[in-house]
Amino acid sequence: MMVEPQYSTPLPSSEDDHLNSYQEVAGIFINHPHFERVYREVSAVLLNGIDSDEAACLHVSGPPGVGKTTLRRKLASEFALVRDGRVFESSPGIEVKADYVPLIQIELPERPTVKTICREILRAYGDGQWRRGDEYCLTDRVDKYIQACGTIGILIDEAQRVVDRQGVVVAEHLFDWFKSRHSRNGVAIILLGLGRLRYLFEQDSQIERRWDAELRILPYRWRLKDGRDDITQQNQFMGILATFKDMCPIPFEVDVTDDAIAYKFFYASQGVIGNLKKLLKRAVRTAALEPERHGAVTEGLLYDSFELAFRRDLHSMENPFCSTFSFGAPPALDDDTILRPSPRVRSSRKARAAQKAAVNYALTQE
Repeated sequence: MMVEPQYSTPLPSSEDDHLNSYQEVAGIFINHPHFERVYREVSAVLLNGIDSDEAACLHVSGPPGVGKTTLRRKLASEFALVRDGRVFESSPGIEVKADYVPLIQIELPERPTVKTICREILRAYGDGQWRRGDEYCLTDRVDKYIQACGTIGILIDEAQRVVDRQGVVVAEHLFDWFKSRHSRNGVAIILLGLGRLRYLFEQDSQIERRWDAELRILPYRWRLKDGRDDITQQNQFMGILATFKDMCPIPFEVDVTDDAIAYKFFYASQGVIGNLKKLLKRAVRTAALEPERHGAVTEGLLYDSFELAFRRDLHSMENPFCSTFSFGAPPALDDDTILRPSPRVRSSRKARAAQKAAVNYALTQE
């Protein structure tokens, strides 16, 4: 009888060191140009404070991995809650202390309604009764918190959920509610999500008037549409890569200033900084699991890390760290602005087509 071999991974010499190395890579933040432009726009609106005329409202979009979550985290750190940081007049002659909450951040629920949004906002403020009340009472409490806590802006993540994949606005009443909060309290409403949210503004001129033009955070590109090198973005991407190398706790044996090596990283990440970071985090994890390779980031380590980090067959990608890499263009990312029919619609169309084919076949056999 054949006995299957049993494999075991030797424990790293210092698990704490490997854990620290991974956390160091995970904690790397590079304020690259595509991100910085949008961050400055958003922070400028918040730094302006409450607008007694009409606060600016912003719409930030981009495909997954370009930095929208990083933007949220950086804004949360920059505009953090201050305990008992504000004194306001609750009624004539009576002053009370409240937390100063310049920015409220929530994620739009899957099926957004006014009540669910109110509850999410109240929970973000720390209201112990955030579940309780009808739409009117919840709205009244939200307004009171905004005024008492001196809130300047409300950031809504996953805002594209207000538009379904067919481009239909599924929560018009909700955006009427946002317009009222914007008018009544002078707060900026910042929408963050995929590009299909733009269909909301195409269908409602009153909403379109209140929001500034869309701010896109886009992946980096290597070449222009006409095939010429985009020297500016190539240099920016290579600068980001060099900064990652300098900040990485594991030394690099590959020369990231070499155009060919830099292009391999570009291809692997498709120009998305989140994917570049994912590759490097996977390299640190792989090095931790294989102590004999812990010394440096090599092309061999990057080859294995790419195989483990990405489903390349699903996206028809080559492994760029392979010796036979063709240096072709990476596959295009999914367009986050495109509408798609629902699976149910696709299934029904497929079923109708199959039924029609079956009928036609039967007719030809008579």
